[in-house]
Amino acid sequence: MAKAIRPLAPQETEKVLSMLSNLGFHQSKITDKQIEFSGDNLPTIYLHNKRTKEEPLICGIVCFNPELDFERNHLEGFMHRPSQSGEFKSKNSNWTAFPKDLINGGANEGVRSDFVSPEHLKNLVLQVMSLYRTGKVNSKEKNNSLFTASNLNKKSQPKTMENKELHGANITKSPLDDFHTEAKVPEGKPRTFFTYRYERSPKLRAAVLNKFGYKCAVCGFDFEKIYGQLGKNFIEVHHMIPVSEKERENDVNNLRPLCSNCHRMIHRLYSSLEPEEYAGAIDLLKLTINK
Repeated sequence: MAKAIRPLAPQETEKVLSMLSNLGFHQSKITDKQIEFSGDNLPTIYLHNKRTKEEPLICGIVCFNPELDFERNHLEGFMHRPSQSGEFKSKNSNWTAFPKDLINGGANEGVRSDFVSPEHLKNLVLQVMSLYRTGKVNSKEKNNSLFTASNLNKKSQPKTMENKELHGANITKSPLDDFHTEAKVPEGKPRTFFTYRYERSPKLRAAVLNKFGYKCAVCGFDFEKIYGQLGKNFIEVHHMIPVSEKERENDVNNLRPLCSNCHRMIHRLYSSLEPEEYAGAIDLLKLTINK
């Protein structure tokens, strides 16, 4: 008998979305069955959607690309959910970023695992990210895969771009020269995006800036000094304990002004920290800056 598909509670869903965002993932596609997440130099993953794309309900199933070598590289906590035929690989036409099994019907292939908590999912995703970045793929490669061994070793090459968009394009050899490229790639297609927005207080932001000013608390960047009048009174405000963690009483001591670069970097840093370490993240980020 097939295992029941467990929907996530709202609080679990918030934690999953926050975790994926901190790791650098963004939602790239949503259907009535799947929610696709991808990112720069990150593997594409799919979470099961039990409702509709207008009112999604994430369930405790994640799908990874089958060419990541799961069989020879053990994943701690991996709970394989086999296909109806019991195979290690499952097929689903919604997994559009995964390779197709052209021999057996042409459907996209993926490897599915159950997860029992946001922490369990994070552990699986971190391990898969490691496999992806080290290029550990199955020896049997498919020409239509976006994750062939040669592509995995080109860290600067986009991972979420559809092959068909670049068919016949004349691309320069170095990805750093893409401003010289003659390739024409379609952009701007509207997509449905499922996320949560968290309340932030304008009064609290004003109090923070009144106390700490408009210089970045990490690198000292001053927008007005560099950009003149255009940059006057411009800075981002960072919650040291993220608002996505839980609803809480906030005060100026939990917020600091950060420039855009440091704000992005500190959220990347959070992916390697435990929640109790968040309060010290600004000092940790200062240590990483090359003087």
